[in-house]
Amino acid sequence: YPFLAKLNQATLDVPNHNQNSLVVYPNPTKDFITLSSNGYRGKAELFSILGQNLKIFDISNDETVFNLSELAVGTYFLKLNQQVVKVVKY
Repeated sequence: YPFLAKLNQATLDVPNHNQNSLVVYPNPTKDFITLSSNGYRGKAELFSILGQNLKIFDISNDETVFNLSELAVGTYFLKLNQQVVKVVKY
């Protein structure tokens, strides 16, 4: 039997990824983390593992440094828009 495959444009498309890519480093960290956000401007929220909102940061540059030195050792979540990054402090 002959094999026939019909492909349309949607099948061959590569999905567009969000241009506002997010990189947090170093992770794990001791005192400071740097957020590299390609074009994102707005707020970032830091949550404890229990869901408590601990801090709100303003993002106004492509690279922003956050001071986490006053926080206890543990796991935290950094939320920007719809993205969430796990941050570990040692």
